[in-house]
Amino acid sequence: FVEQVPAFAEGREPRVRQSVEQRILADEPRTLQDMGDEFGVSRERVRQLEARVVSRLREYLKENLVDFEYYAPGRE
Repeated sequence: FVEQVPAFAEGREPRVRQSVEQRILADEPRTLQDMGDEFGVSRERVRQLEARVVSRLREYLKENLVDFEYYAPGRE
């Protein structure tokens, strides 16, 4: 899973990449306020951006990860 996330972020706009790297993957995520200050937007706008990124990341992972249920033991 973690190996797929950088591939998702590659080629995306800088705000998306930063959101993935500094909020989603970070051991100590930056605050919404801190990122909002850097981007020149409200923390609510950063939260909205992050929610959209997480939704797109979820879809990306569904499309690009192996279906482990298909290969589960006991499947005939």
